Amino acid sequence: MIFVGQMAIKKNSKKYISKHDKYVDYRVSIISNYLTSIDNTNRLNCDHVIQHLLSDIDLSLDLKIVDYVFDAIEGLKKLVKTWDILEDGDIVGYIYQGIQSTDDKKNKGQFFTPADIVSEMVESSLVDFENLEKCKIVDPACGSGQFLIETFKYLFLRYKNEGKNSDESIDLIINKNLHGIDIDPIAVDIAQYNLSVLSGYKKDKIKIQRKDYLLRDDLNYIDSLLTFKSFDLVIGNPPWGSKLNNIEKKYYRKSYHSIKSGINTFTLFIERSFDFVKDGGVVSYLIPEAFLNVKAHKNSREFVLDSSMVEKISTHGERFKGVFAPSVSVQLRSELDPVKKRKNIVSIDLFSGDNTNTLVPQDSFHRNYDSIFNINYSRKVVDIVDTMNSKRSQYLHNSKFFLGIVTGDNTKHISSVQTDEYPDPILVGKDL
Repeated sequence: MIFVGQMAIKKNSKKYISKHDKYVDYRVSIISNYLTSIDNTNRLNCDHVIQHLLSDIDLSLDLKIVDYVFDAIEGLKKLVKTWDILEDGDIVGYIYQGIQSTDDKKNKGQFFTPADIVSEMVESSLVDFENLEKCKIVDPACGSGQFLIETFKYLFLRYKNEGKNSDESIDLIINKNLHGIDIDPIAVDIAQYNLSVLSGYKKDKIKIQRKDYLLRDDLNYIDSLLTFKSFDLVIGNPPWGSKLNNIEKKYYRKSYHSIKSGINTFTLFIERSFDFVKDGGVVSYLIPEAFLNVKAHKNSREFVLDSSMVEKISTHGERFKGVFAPSVSVQLRSELDPVKKRKNIVSIDLFSGDNTNTLVPQDSFHRNYDSIFNINYSRKVVDIVDTMNSKRSQYLHNSKFFLGIVTGDNTKHISSVQTDEYPDPILVGKDL
């Protein structure tokens, strides 16, 4: 364990905040319920609460808030002032997520990434970078700064191991390495606060800006943060399934190749990131597992195969509270050489009890129907398919496939013996 100032760095747990979660959750629920209640006559909102937590603004001067809600906010504010972000997590971001309505989070596609996944992605993406002092890193959907905080921790350890002192390390991280973007002004404010606390730098020196990353009118535009082909690593958890209006959909259909087979914000982020990552740089994203095989993401898969070497795919299962969709992290290295891409071998880490790791030729993804990323590829499977193709066989055309009968309990409702009570034979998958 080492220290940045008085803050300890230790290995991430799976929990987003490592302590006092019941204390925080109770007060968050009081505030959240009040924000949506008819008693909130002065229209206290998320912005008011977060600004109060991050500054000395006195809510009581502008808004008459019932005592029990004010006490809940004050209790959280006292906790924030003494909170160790590196050791115990991003408490203000946690509070912000908690007091947002469920509809707001779904419309924005914003959900916290489990801490152990963030740690794994950061380490995997940066472990092979040798000259960290020149490494430019951006999270283009940084939210309150989960990935930026974890990257700060990782870089600080690397710099210390190289012999740099704390001041040198922090100066490099803030002035050279870390950049962030988000469309949500409250999230940007929290992310700036978090890195300001960690580094000791004022918030206006932290390179995190409010921007719409997906606007693409000029691929070569230059501003104070985004420069074409300037980043060594683009990393994060882009929004999944953000609600888009008709004007946005029309714009994206005109501006993005990936959208032509189906629309989802995370595929737009993948495509956009190759505008800003250097040749040979890395794009590392946490995305829905559906990306690997769903037809709507066919164009995005083709774009990835044409633009990069797929270095690693890790499955994580269903890890998001209230979101019933398994996730995967993909690590993509920008590459123009078609030979290198075809010869590339993808490392697959399958989410299971024994953490199965396999190797899959990227070329097999090219050959698959709809460019499906078959992460269950094996030599045995290839041999079976080759054998089937070598025999006399027929393919079903214009056929539709449906999910069969789901009983909920086969042992109760399906008998292995044909009787008057169970007269009809049933075929199951293994029979075929």
